[in-house]
Amino acid sequence: MAKKGLFDRKKFAEAKYEGVATKEEYISPINYDELEVSKEDEKKLIEYEKVALENSKRIKEHLFNLAEIFYEAQKLLSSKDNTKGKFLKWIEGIGFGKSFVYETLDRYNIYLEHNNKKIFELPVRAMREIKKLPSEKAIEVMNSENPTNKIKELKEVIEEIEEAVVINNSLEYRLSVILNRLEEIKKEENDLLQEKRRIELKLKNI
Repeated sequence: MAKKGLFDRKKFAEAKYEGVATKEEYISPINYDELEVSKEDEKKLIEYEKVALENSKRIKEHLFNLAEIFYEAQKLLSSKDNTKGKFLKWIEGIGFGKSFVYETLDRYNIYLEHNNKKIFELPVRAMREIKKLPSEKAIEVMNSENPTNKIKELKEVIEEIEEAVVINNSLEYRLSVILNRLEEIKKEENDLLQEKRRIELKLKNI
């Protein structure tokens, strides 16, 4: 039976974490019927998939190892650093860019906080968004099937909440203005009543 759509995300996850890692029978997440390739080309592409996924897995493992090394080096050098930027000199001296290293350290700090290596699989933009989230929401995103979409959903919810807060603040401000004006009117009314009484007293004495 043909699979629905070109790409099956659930099978992709299974391929990444089960088929490739454990050397069990590999099930491709791609619907090659929609690509209209020959059976021979399909076999080649499936082999390419397996190699790509295996290398992707190794890259993530290497990234985690790098993050751990950067973290320990930074900790060691910061204890000896008197604002002289020793860690920065160290990473640049061995050929790593500042942005890459600090993004890798951000991932490692998120990993330490949540004990979840999935942070090393996410795009930089997604990792940056997770940094801004409360702990509970960060875990929810990392454990979701599609973290990027989950972040988008959360951002939409946050934007709706922020919009509601702005509207609420605006209404509260308007209500405050109205209440203040009512107080002013009440004071003006009292002043007029007192003036009226003074005039009436004057008229009686004429």
